[in-house]
Amino acid sequence: MKNSSLASVTLTTEPVTMKISAERMPNVSTLAPRTVTTRLLCVTILATLCLVLVLPGTALAAGEDVWYAMGVTVYDLEEGKEPTLVMASQAREGTELPVDVAIAIPKGAEVLWAGQILGGDPAADPQLEATIDTGTDYDVLRFTLTQSLIAQIEMAMPQDWITSTDDGRRIGVEWTSAGLVDRARVAITVPLTYHLEDVVPTSHVEVRPNDVLYSAETSPVAAGQTIVLSGVMVEGPAPELIAMMSQADEESADSTSGTGSAGVQPIRASDEPTEDEGIDTTWIIVGVLGAIVAVLVVVIISRSRADDTLPQADEEDAEDSSESSEE
Repeated sequence: MKNSSLASVTLTTEPVTMKISAERMPNVSTLAPRTVTTRLLCVTILATLCLVLVLPGTALAAGEDVWYAMGVTVYDLEEGKEPTLVMASQAREGTELPVDVAIAIPKGAEVLWAGQILGGDPAADPQLEATIDTGTDYDVLRFTLTQSLIAQIEMAMPQDWITSTDDGRRIGVEWTSAGLVDRARVAITVPLTYHLEDVVPTSHVEVRPNDVLYSAETSPVAAGQTIVLSGVMVEGPAPELIAMMSQADEESADSTSGTGSAGVQPIRASDEPTEDEGIDTTWIIVGVLGAIVAVLVVVIISRSRADDTLPQADEEDAEDSSESSEE
């Protein structure tokens, strides 16, 4: 029986094999779609992973590549005050609001106030809700502009930006841009009774009513580029201020002597005083107006630094802007 069984198997090996093969072979019509679906799934997963990895960087670049102008200025270097770092940023014209943006700030800097500058009453400037991403060389402040293209951030100045020297205090401003900026300016303001020496790089000096501004502008600023400004703050008015005071004294002397270049005649009291001149209200009015102006300056100065901090457009930019508006 075993032999006949073996013979039977031997005789029917080929047909049986063919039959078994036909029964166990997978259906090609079923296999093909399943293979395509698996491949599509793998491609979809890979594409999703790529987007997850790429999109944060794309969003970062988009948020930082909107700035037309950036200003980084140090204020409040008077004795008894805490030095303040003010950053003002202006998005390019035509930027649609709202827009998510990002600004590089010095690593570890304490943000005191961040808001949008509307250009009217400083008290009406809306405060921004911002988040900080900690980085290696700098931190990134993220927020959304909703009402204005101009934002202002006030921070406590990093302590390592001020060092004591034999002559005074060395102030060193250092800012790295996270994205492309069309133009940027770093600046240091000092009280009128002080001035900066050993300023690097060569800076523009502007004497203003309350301080002296030293600034250096770079245009454009590439992503990752660092711009700096440093100098030693020493006692004594700036040479530029002394020159202005000397010129003012000369003009005042010329005016008093009646030999002014413009031929302006000095104001003289009446040669024939009246019997009862009464109280001269002129000085009273001047004093009241002066007090009002002083109060307004105190109220506005804390939120009006955006214009001072931002680099101003040059004449060519102004002409281009004028031509664009006419078109």
